[in-house]
Amino acid sequence: MKKLLISLTKEHKTMLLIDALDECEKREDLLSLLASLRHETLQMNLLITSRNENDIHEALSEFPRLCIENFSSEVVEDIGLYINSRLDNDKKLQWLNPIIKSDIQRSLKTKANNM
Repeated sequence: MKKLLISLTKEHKTMLLIDALDECEKREDLLSLLASLRHETLQMNLLITSRNENDIHEALSEFPRLCIENFSSEVVEDIGLYINSRLDNDKKLQWLNPIIKSDIQRSLKTKANNM
């Protein structure tokens, strides 16, 4: 896998996205691979999403980190904008009573604040 990634990224700008790394049952090999890529000269952007598990944090300690918890107000605001947009523009939701739409908005925004 490492040889393939190195080969691809030497020639082409590459974006590698790994979502929910913490949910991988056997992640030791993947963590080792990712950590070893840090020392390669690659044309690669890497985005990994994960909960802050100790083994992941330790293995990827040299990578820049962005903790979404530090941006919770912005995330909640974005979620609110998305909810409002869907309720206002989705043709499948147009039949909903405005009171029900308001209840949906309030409920989803409350749950988003508790994430």
